[in-house]
Amino acid sequence: MTDGCLNCRLLLSFICILNFLISITLKINQTWLHVSWFLIFIPIWIFNLISLCIIGYLILIKKWLEKKEKCLKIIYYLLNLLSSCAFEILLCIKLQYRQDIPYWIVFLPLWILMFFIFSIIIQQMYRTCQTTTEKTM
Repeated sequence: MTDGCLNCRLLLSFICILNFLISITLKINQTWLHVSWFLIFIPIWIFNLISLCIIGYLILIKKWLEKKEKCLKIIYYLLNLLSSCAFEILLCIKLQYRQDIPYWIVFLPLWILMFFIFSIIIQQMYRTCQTTTEKTM
């Protein structure tokens, strides 16, 4: 059951990203010059909405908020999702309406997202190193 669910999520991710890349290519080549940037980003927002539904499933059905280490994962997932959505919205606003917004403001949520991802990676590496040193002793 888990493999089927994972395969479904991977297929849906692939379809959303492929659809986004085709749309952005058509927009950049000026084939879809009249199409709004907000419409171009709809496949990515669908992917984010599905990720939010998965987080809701983990909170409501799996009751991850009751366990301390799972609660931290949920908070990381939500912060990652919110910062990526903020980046996408700011980028659409910059490209569609306000060219005077500096790029550092647009990319600030992306830098926050990268900080959260790196902190998760460092925590996992630390835990892995601790378990391997305990096994060798």
